Amino acid sequence: MPKQDGASDILAALTSGDDDGRRVVIQGATVITMDAAVDDQLAGDVFINGRLIERVEPHVPGRELPDDVVVVPAHGCIVIPGFHDTHRHCWQTQLRRMFAAVDLEQYVDVAHARLAPEYRVEDIYVATLLAGLGAIEGGVTSLLDFAHNTRTPEYSDAAFRAHEDSGIRAVVAVAPPLSGEWNHHWPADMSRVAESSRTSRVSSAYGVFGTSDLGGDGIALTPENVAHARDLGLPIVTDATFGPSASANIERLGERGLLGPDITLIHCTALSSAAWDYIENYGVQVALTTTSDAEIGIFDANPPITESLRRGIRPGLSVDVECSLSGDMFAQIRATYTIQRMQAFARGQLAEAGPEPMSPRRALEMATIDGAAVNRVAHLSGSITPGKRADLVVVSTDGASTMPMNNAISSVTLGSDSASVRDVFVDGTIRKWGGELVGVDLAHLRKRVVESRDYLLEASGYSPNPLR
Repeated sequence: MPKQDGASDILAALTSGDDDGRRVVIQGATVITMDAAVDDQLAGDVFINGRLIERVEPHVPGRELPDDVVVVPAHGCIVIPGFHDTHRHCWQTQLRRMFAAVDLEQYVDVAHARLAPEYRVEDIYVATLLAGLGAIEGGVTSLLDFAHNTRTPEYSDAAFRAHEDSGIRAVVAVAPPLSGEWNHHWPADMSRVAESSRTSRVSSAYGVFGTSDLGGDGIALTPENVAHARDLGLPIVTDATFGPSASANIERLGERGLLGPDITLIHCTALSSAAWDYIENYGVQVALTTTSDAEIGIFDANPPITESLRRGIRPGLSVDVECSLSGDMFAQIRATYTIQRMQAFARGQLAEAGPEPMSPRRALEMATIDGAAVNRVAHLSGSITPGKRADLVVVSTDGASTMPMNNAISSVTLGSDSASVRDVFVDGTIRKWGGELVGVDLAHLRKRVVESRDYLLEASGYSPNPLR
């Protein structure tokens, strides 16, 4: 393969032939590995062989490379592992920011009672495809899709198909709807889902709710559902884990020895101390929803960042609902970082013991390697480790709002946003290049998204005010 000179030549080389046989080097960047055993590099080269990270080395100017290696110049950029979103409802994406400034009751009324029952299979597919592409655009290479609008098996199939088509690494937690008509295929259909949806990039999980208050014991985190998921070999992902009812449920399961690291609890807002004891002692995974808890006002609206860290739990971060909140993981990083430091300084004023104020590196860990562990893909992704899949993000620092790069970690966590994401590799495949998604017809996608949104509004009779 001839040497590549311009950006278009490099892109052509990155998208031609077979991904499994392609060799790539991202050259000259500051490399933040998120792996204690692999040194960060102020100026380094990341070598990719097919879908795998091959090695990380200091950059050597003028290094001789074989002709078949595709060189991606990244001098002045920062290379990080891709972000891992531990909880997003991808089926809602055509409703982005349609009803912000709502409380939990209002959100449930509009999203679940009014709009969700009107979804068709096409609407699930379009929303989920848009969610995956939007996540990639913002540097998210892996997400947990809590798919709780699956009214027939075809709905869940559409979600899996959309994630395959978007190119993202996804775990789809299939869960039943909270309102409206559905054919009650769940949980019986989970055996089919478990067998048919396991690939190297898109896999499945068993979605339930933390309390029976939302729809009864049948769809909650119960001993029966825990046993069924474990029989199928599926991880258990639990949304709506908040308040006294969820606390009591966790305590009951803990007393019976039924909790474990194969369970993820989302939110964990306003839980009892006893519930936290069980979470800690059984190694249960925690997915924080910092902006969701605070903006929607979930119970005490206080995301349990400090409680998690105080107990040595390493939670992941998540977006939750784009219908009301930002889908940008940089926003989640900064909100979590800021709120935790506020909590830590407030405790200092009161002379209370607790975790120290969070560092920018710790916040980045939560968005990368910790999120990968929560999504149970840390063996594949989450750090720039030789042998892991090449899920990598190149962050530009040459913009008027980001230059000069004086500290790489802080530049990413405090100074960047989705617009700073120059290139994204998922599973060794280039998905964003030079600030643009690769192989995506945005005009066609926009047409499908708008048609889906307009259909849902007409079918539901919901009339949002776009200027309020």
